[in-house]
Amino acid sequence: MKLSRLADLGHHFTVAKKWSTFSKSSIVHSQAKSNYESLSQRDDPHQVCQLEDSPFYVFRASGQGLVDVVDRLLNEDESRLNGKDPKGFTCLHHAATRARIKVIDLLLSRGADINAVDNEGNTPLHLASEKSRQEVVKHLLVNGADGNIRNNKQWAAIHVATLHNNADIIKELAQFPKLVDINLGGLNGNPALHLAATFNFPEACNALLESGCKIDQTCSNGFYAIHLAAKNASSRALEQLLVEGDKLGYSHDQLLASNDREGNTPLHAAVNSGDLASVKVCLKYEARIDVKQNDKATAFHLAASQGTLSIVKAMFEQHKVKNPEDYLQILHSRDALEMTPLHRAAMFDHPQVVRYLVEEGSDVNAQDCEQRSPLLLAAVRCGVSSIRVLLSSSVNVCVKDSEHRNLLHFMVMYSGSVLTDAELDTICAKALKEKNVNLLNQKDVNGCTPLHVASKQGNLRFTESLISLGAIINVKNNEEQSPLHYAARYGRVNTVRCLLANDMGPNMINETDGGGLTALHIASTNGYTKVVQLLLHKGALLHKDFMGRTPLHLAAGGGHTQAVGLLLAFHGNLLNQRDKENNSALHYAALADKPSTCELLLSFNCAFDDNDNDRSPLDIAIENGFADVAAGMLQHDRWRELLDRQSSLYKCPLIGLIQTLPQVYKMVLDRCRQVAAMDAGSEEYFEKYDFAFMQASHENLCEWRKGQEKQTNRMLFRPLMALNTMVKYGRVELLSHPVCLQYLHVKWKSYGLMFYAMNLAVYWLFIGALTAVVVGLDPSVNGSGDHLSGNENKSRGDDDAERVVLYLEPDEKRSVITTIIMVYIAIFIVINIFKEIMQIYEQRLAYIFDPVNYTEWTLYLTSAAFAFPLFFGHLSSFQWQCATVAVFLAWFNLLLYFQRSSAIGIYVVMFLHILSTVIRVIAVFSVLFIAFGLTFHILLIYDESAGFYNPFISIIHTSLAMISGWEFRDIYVEPFQRGVLPYTFLNFFFLMLFIILMPILFVNLLIGLAVGDIEMILKDAKLKRLAMQVEYHTDLEERLPSWLLSRVDKLSVTIYPNRPYAPGFIGKMLGAMKSMGTMLNSSAHLSDASEAIESRQAAANDALFEEIGKTKKRLRDVQTQLDKQYDLLRLMVQKMEIVSEADQFDEGEERESPMTLMGSPTNGFFESANSLWRQDSAPPRRRGAPPRTPSVVR
Repeated sequence: MKLSRLADLGHHFTVAKKWSTFSKSSIVHSQAKSNYESLSQRDDPHQVCQLEDSPFYVFRASGQGLVDVVDRLLNEDESRLNGKDPKGFTCLHHAATRARIKVIDLLLSRGADINAVDNEGNTPLHLASEKSRQEVVKHLLVNGADGNIRNNKQWAAIHVATLHNNADIIKELAQFPKLVDINLGGLNGNPALHLAATFNFPEACNALLESGCKIDQTCSNGFYAIHLAAKNASSRALEQLLVEGDKLGYSHDQLLASNDREGNTPLHAAVNSGDLASVKVCLKYEARIDVKQNDKATAFHLAASQGTLSIVKAMFEQHKVKNPEDYLQILHSRDALEMTPLHRAAMFDHPQVVRYLVEEGSDVNAQDCEQRSPLLLAAVRCGVSSIRVLLSSSVNVCVKDSEHRNLLHFMVMYSGSVLTDAELDTICAKALKEKNVNLLNQKDVNGCTPLHVASKQGNLRFTESLISLGAIINVKNNEEQSPLHYAARYGRVNTVRCLLANDMGPNMINETDGGGLTALHIASTNGYTKVVQLLLHKGALLHKDFMGRTPLHLAAGGGHTQAVGLLLAFHGNLLNQRDKENNSALHYAALADKPSTCELLLSFNCAFDDNDNDRSPLDIAIENGFADVAAGMLQHDRWRELLDRQSSLYKCPLIGLIQTLPQVYKMVLDRCRQVAAMDAGSEEYFEKYDFAFMQASHENLCEWRKGQEKQTNRMLFRPLMALNTMVKYGRVELLSHPVCLQYLHVKWKSYGLMFYAMNLAVYWLFIGALTAVVVGLDPSVNGSGDHLSGNENKSRGDDDAERVVLYLEPDEKRSVITTIIMVYIAIFIVINIFKEIMQIYEQRLAYIFDPVNYTEWTLYLTSAAFAFPLFFGHLSSFQWQCATVAVFLAWFNLLLYFQRSSAIGIYVVMFLHILSTVIRVIAVFSVLFIAFGLTFHILLIYDESAGFYNPFISIIHTSLAMISGWEFRDIYVEPFQRGVLPYTFLNFFFLMLFIILMPILFVNLLIGLAVGDIEMILKDAKLKRLAMQVEYHTDLEERLPSWLLSRVDKLSVTIYPNRPYAPGFIGKMLGAMKSMGTMLNSSAHLSDASEAIESRQAAANDALFEEIGKTKKRLRDVQTQLDKQYDLLRLMVQKMEIVSEADQFDEGEERESPMTLMGSPTNGFFESANSLWRQDSAPPRRRGAPPRTPSVVR
C-alpha cells in the first residue's frame, strides 16, 4: 500500500516537474515552483498532487467550458486571468478557439484582456476567425474586440477569414464597421480582396465585395485585385471580380483596362501567367489585346514571346471576331523597339507560333528599329526551326540591318553553321535569283563579308561552307584587310590553312592591309606561333610595312619570344634591320618592357646602335624606368659591350643607372665582384674586384668637357663621376657596396693616404707651433708690472685696455727656433687664406652654406691677429683673446681632419651630426633660458653672492644649473631660515617649474633627439663620410696630372685575405695589425655578418631562379607534348569520321561574346542566353583570370 502511494506521489512529482519545465511565463513558473515546494514539504505521505493544482489547469478548463472550475481557479489566484501558456494563449484564447461562450462571458466579466495576443500576435478574434467560430466572432465584437489588430504576419482577422475562404465570418466581421476595416492592408499592403483574388477564392471575393470592399484599391506594389487574379491564374476569382464589379458600377471595359505601375492590363498579367483559362475569361469579357503597356508591347506581343500557341490562337481568333475589318493590324503592331509579334516569336524560336502568324498574314519582312527582320532575329538566337519556317514563306533573304549585315553575317556571328550546305546554297541562289544579290560577298558597314566574320570567329565549318559555295577569299574590308588577315589576327591556324588551300591562296599570302601589314606581320604581332610557322612554310615573304617594320619588330614589341626565334630561324637577316626611325627589334623590345625578348635578341648577337633619337636600347630602358629590361640586358654575357658604349642621353650608361635604376647598378657591382668558389678560410681564397665600370676614362672626361659650351656645365664631368652621382642622389646602398668601398680603398692607398698624411703633418706642425708660442708667453705681467686682466684694464679705464706690452727686453734677441716657428705660422696662415679665396671662386654659392668654412676663416684671422704683431714684439689683451680662440679652433679643426680617416672618421661625423642637432634645439629653446634667467634675477637680485645680481650673469647661472645643480642651501635654505628670502611662494614655485622643464624635460629631449634614432644617424654618418672621401679623391684627381693618375689607377684588384704579409714573426704581426684594422673599420664597412647574410641570400635567390627556370622548361615541354597529343587525337577523330561540336570552331583567341557583338539597344532581350554561347574550342576564361598570353604555342 505504501509502495503504491509512493508511486503515485512520484508520478505527481513528475507531472509537476513537466508543467514547470514547459512554463515560459514568469508568473506561471513562480506558481509551479511554489506548488512544487508546498507539495514536497507535506509530511503526510497519503496526500498526493492533484491535476487541479497545476497552474495550467485553468487553460484546460477554459477550453473545456468548465465555468465553475474556471471561476474557482480565478478566485484562488486572480493573476491566472491574463496568464499565458507556453504558446502565449490566455484563457480567453482557449475559450474562443473552442467556442465556449459562457467561459468568455465569465472571463470578460472579470476584466480579461479581450485583445491579448499570443506568441504569433494573434488575438482571440484571430483564432475565432481561423476556426470559423461565427458566434464567438460576433460575441467578441459585441464586447468591443478590436478587429484591426494585425499579427506577426501583418494579417488582421478579416485577412485570416479570407485566407480560409470563410464567407460567413467575412460577413460577420463586416457587420461591425467601426471595429473592423474591411479594406485594411496587410502584408505588402494587400487588402483582403487581393488575398481572395490571389488564392482563387470566388466566394470570399463575393462576400467582400457585398460587404463594401473596394474593388479599385491597390496594394503597395501597385496591383489591383483583378491583376493579382489574372497573374496567379485565378480564373474563377477573376470572373467573379468582373461579375461583381459590374454590379458595383464598374464596367468590364473599365476593369480590364486598369493598369498597374508598368502599364499592364489584366490581360497582360493573364498572358504572363501562361494560364489559358484566365486569358479566356479576359477575352470572354471583351478584353482588348491591342492595349499597350509602358514599353508599347501589347498582350499579343507577350503571347508571341511566350510561345504558347493555344493562347496566341485564342487571342487572335477573339480579336478577329471582334474586329473583322482591321484584325490584321494586331499582327503589324509595334513595340518600343519597332518589333512585331512575329519578331518576338522568331527571336525566341517558337516555330509553331511563327508558322501560325505567317499563315494569318504577318509581314515576314517587317523590320525593327535596327532594320532587322524576323529572319535575322531568328539567326541571332540560333532558331534553326524558325529560320526554316520563315524560309518556306515569301521572306526576303537579302534583308540587311542598320549596319548592313545580312543573314549570313548573323548566322556566323551568333549561330554558327545551323543550316546544311544545301540549305545555304538554296538561300544564296534565291537571293541571286530574286534580288540579284550575292550574299556570300556582301559587305557590312565595316566592309566585312561573312567570310571575314567566320575567319574572325574561328567558325571553321562555316568558313569551309562559304568557300565551297563560291565566296571570294581575297575581298578586303574598309581597312584593306582580307579574311586571311582576320584569321592571322585571332590565331585561327586551321582557317589560315583552309584559306591558303584555295586556288587564290598563294596569291593573297603576301597581300597587305591599309597599314602595309601582311598576314605574317599580324600573326607575329599577336604571337601566334603556329600561324607564323604555317605562313613561313607556305612561302610568306618578309616585307616591311609602311613604317618600315618587319615581322620581327612586331614580334619583339609584343614580347613573343617563340615567334622571334621562329622568324630568326627562317630568316636570320631580319636581326639588325631598322624601321624608318632607325629602330631595331631590340629597340622595340626595350620600349615595350620585354626583358625575355631582349635577352633572346642579344643571344642572337644583335647590334645595339642608337636610333634617330640618339637612344640605344639600354638608354630606352633607363629613361623609361624599365628595371627588368635593363637587368635582363646586363645579366647577359654581352653586358660589358652595353656598358662600354657611350650614351647620348647620359654620356655614360652607368650615370643613368645610378640616377634612375640603382637596383640594376647594384647588380652590375655584384657582377664586378668575383669570390672564389672555395672555403672562405682557405689560404687560397680570394676576392677579385673589377673597377672597369666605376668611372669614365680621363680621355672621355676631357672630350665631354670640351663638348660643353658653358663653363658651369663642365662641373658635371668631374673625376669619379659614378661615385659623385651616388653622393648626389643619396645612394648609400651603392656607396656601401664592397666594390665601391674597395675602389675607394685602392684610391686611398694609391695616393689619398699620402696626401692626407702630408696635409695632416703640415697641420700638426701648425698646431704645435701655435700652441708652443701661446704657452711660451706669460702675459700676466709686463715689463712695468701692469696686468693684462680684463677686469684690471677696465678698472683703470678704456685707454689702458689696449696697452701694448713688450714681452722681450730691448737688449734681448729672439732665438732661431722661435723665429722659425713664427715664420711657419705666418706662412701657413697666408697660404690657407689664399686657399679659401680660391675655394670661394670655385664653389661660389656652395661655399657660403658650408659651416666649416666659417670655422677656418675664424681660425686663420684670429691666428693672424695674434701672430703678426708678435714679430714687432707687441702683445695686447686683444691679441691674447685672439690666441685663445685660435688655439681652440685649431684643435677643433684637427677633429674635422679625422673625418676622412677610414678607422675613426665615422665617429667624428656622428659627433658633428649630434652636435648640430643639439645646437638647433638649444637655439629654439633658448627662450626658456632667458625666461628663467630673468625671473631669478628679479626674485634674487638682493643677493649678490648668489650670482643673480646681473641679468646676463643670471642667465649664465641658470644655464649652468642644468648641469651642476643649484647651491640650494646657500640660495634658498639659509635665507628662508633667517626669514630674509623674499617672495617665498614665487621663488619656490619658479624653482619647481624650472626643475620640471629644464633638467628633466629638456635634457631628456636632448638625449632622445641625439641618441634616439641612432640607426638613422649612423646611416647618415656613413653617407657623409663616404661623400667626404669621394669629394677628397675628386679634388685630388682634378689637380693631379693625368700621367700620375694613369700610373696609380687600377682596373682590377685581387685580394687574398687569408695570406700572410710576410713569413715568420713579421707576417704574424702584420696579420694581427690587419685584424685590428678590420675591427676598427667594422662600422665604416659592411660587417662580415651582413656580408655573410647577403651571400646566403644571393645563393638562395640563385637557387630559386634556377628552379623557376627548370619549372618553366618543364612546363614548355608539357605544353609541347599536349599539343602533339591534341593534334594526334584530332587526326584520329577525323580518320574515324567523328563529328563533334568543337570541330566547327578553330583554335586561337577566344571568340567575342555575342552580347558584345550585338552593340545594340536590344541587348537586354539576349541576356538570358549567355549560357548558350559556350561553343568555342577553348574553355571559357575564369572570372578574374588574366587573358592567355599569345606567345604560347597554340
